[in-house]
Order: sequence, then structure tokens, then C-alpha cells
Amino acid sequence: MISTSASATTTAEARFRLDYPLAPARAACVIAIDDAAVPAVENTSLESWDSARFFRAGADASGVLLTELGGETTALATRLDGVDAVIMIVTDDSGAHIAATIGAACSARSIMTAGIVLADFEGTEPRAAVAALRPFARVLIASGVEDDLNAMLVAIRA
Repeated sequence: MISTSASATTTAEARFRLDYPLAPARAACVIAIDDAAVPAVENTSLESWDSARFFRAGADASGVLLTELGGETTALATRLDGVDAVIMIVTDDSGAHIAATIGAACSARSIMTAGIVLADFEGTEPRAAVAALRPFARVLIASGVEDDLNAMLVAIRA
């Protein structure tokens, strides 16, 4: 009897295999919500990504502004055009109002949202950061590990 793995490698099955790389599936927008999250976003931006863009969030009287790392500052609504996924990175609850605004804008546009809490779980209480993101992130990871951002971008083929 031929195993499932072996039968999948027959000539008949091989004609269904893709012999070219998959196209990027998601145009991702990675946003550092608070100042302490910026280094993680900067480090991840140094990797080679097809369609991920990296920002620092801020706000003024006109609303939420996103500053591209090493680039220009523009309004949130402008940056969400053509975006499939927004990943918000936080270390505390200081940017809760910014996360709320980004989450509402993404919800109105049916953009997938995710949040990663990078907190020092040995010395800091992460509950406030989790509570700040929970209502606005469909996917929430509270691990404190910077590599989770990289893994998420790989998973969505950014």
C-alpha cells in the first residue's frame, strides 16, 4: 500500500504543484503605537518584505498621524488606502486612544487588525496594554517576544 505522502509525489499528482513562488497576499501596515514599541518595528523593518510598510503613530488636533520610518508623516486615512492588514505594536496603554482610532478606521474599511503586546512580563503588568488593544485587534498576541511580529508578517506573506 502506498502512503498518502508517497502517492502525492506521483507524476499524476505532481502536475498540480505550483512551481513558482506565491505572490504576496497582504499589503501590511505595521504601526508602533507607543515610543517603546518603535525599536521592535525598526528592527523588523530591516528584514526584506514585499509589501509591508512600517510606521510610528502620533496624534495632533487633526487626528492620528502615521510617520513612515525614515519618511514622511501623513494622515491615517491616506495610509490605509490599499492596505489589507494593520498590525499594532504596543508596550503599555499610553496609546489607547490612537489604537481605538486606528481600529475604528480599519473596521470601517474591513481591514484585518492584529495587535502584539511587547511587555516585560517579569517586571511589568501587561494587562493595561492588552486591555488597550483588545477591543481593536481581531488577533491579539501578548507574548513579549519581538520575533512574533516577524512571524506574523511571514504568516500573512507580507
